[in-house]
Amino acid sequence: MRVDETAVLLDTNILVRSIEPASDHHAVVAEALARLIARGTDLLTAAQCFVEFRAVATRPIDRNGLGLSPEQTDVEFARFRAAYSLVPDSEDAFLEWERLMVRHPVIGMQVFDARLVAAMRVNGIRNLLTLNGRHFRRDEGITIVEPAEVLA
Repeated sequence: MRVDETAVLLDTNILVRSIEPASDHHAVVAEALARLIARGTDLLTAAQCFVEFRAVATRPIDRNGLGLSPEQTDVEFARFRAAYSLVPDSEDAFLEWERLMVRHPVIGMQVFDARLVAAMRVNGIRNLLTLNGRHFRRDEGITIVEPAEVLA
């Protein structure tokens, strides 16, 4: 699947903050998503983001989660699946991730970000909407888009 420049991959933090009204980022994320949809932007996400979302959503609040029940999480997940296209996972994406691991000294939680970059590269996606742009600055060919930039 190849996508054009009007496509944007949504990072996990965008999914999480879009349903967390108490977050300082909720309003800007919700408005950015609404504007992208109004512009006809193809909003995408990766299976990995859905997995990470479920982990955060069901983790207790005192452990930096949302504390949602599995049933509440299922409702949000179904809403996301209906609204956002799923980027295919593939062996090519895994092989690109391996190449990134060799090329850059990626450690710890950053390996998950590199996996998103690999999926973006093999699927021709250039734009990433995230609240953690600094995690992706080393990745050439990726345009980091912060929610506030969408509103500017």
